[in-house]
Amino acid sequence: MNIELYIKQIKSKTNTKPKIGIVLGSGLGDFVNQINNPSFISYKDIPNYPLSTVKGHEGQFIMGIINNNPIICAQGRFHVYEGYDYHTTTLPIDIFHLLGCKNVIITNAAGCMNKSWKLGSLMLIKRCIDFTFQSSSKPKIYFENNTLFNNQTQKIIDDLSKIYPMNKGTYSWVLGPTYETPSEIKKIKSLGGDVIGMSTMPEIIKANEYGMNVIGLSCLSNYASGISKNPLTHKDVLDEVNKSKNIFTNLLSDLIKLIKE
Repeated sequence: MNIELYIKQIKSKTNTKPKIGIVLGSGLGDFVNQINNPSFISYKDIPNYPLSTVKGHEGQFIMGIINNNPIICAQGRFHVYEGYDYHTTTLPIDIFHLLGCKNVIITNAAGCMNKSWKLGSLMLIKRCIDFTFQSSSKPKIYFENNTLFNNQTQKIIDDLSKIYPMNKGTYSWVLGPTYETPSEIKKIKSLGGDVIGMSTMPEIIKANEYGMNVIGLSCLSNYASGISKNPLTHKDVLDEVNKSKNIFTNLLSDLIKLIKE
């Protein structure tokens, strides 16, 4: 995996110098329709670059302008359950960093463990739980005591919250691809988990290590096992996300407007 060659290939396709990197989760790819003067770079056109295999992840970079801010979107991410290792799942963040992005917005569709929260609404990620047991025999908690945000990011969040009401809570990372059992959900809830998904946390950690300003957003696509009695499929997730894509698009556009550097 030669990241420098990836960067060279991407730069050969566009003159955009992005300052904001965005990872778009399952079913959230329609946001790219808002981008002015877009350049599309398929993952397939970047030699030896990994490919997204999950429905709802198109597998391309889009670079362009929104609200006078140059951005790059990764429309398609990588998951451990696809056979990729941890470092590959964070590859879009490496790309953003090397292209000069100081800010990153990481989104996903996630299962909700709070029955009082409405499906289709959004949650700001303030903390993460690693429930994959890859590096430890116990769950590991990251960003306790609101350590994820710096003062600049916190101000952006405060300003955004005046326009859009949103939940705030803890994202729990699991390996997948199967959905969790009610007993697993009960355990994660006991640790303070609010939503659950199969991505995102490695990307947030990598962006934080680079010193980037990080904002993570989960679109609540379904209730987790034991919260809802109905069986769940990936199609159900995409259908629910599709219902909320307009508010997500508007929020993301306004969020980009608030980022000043």
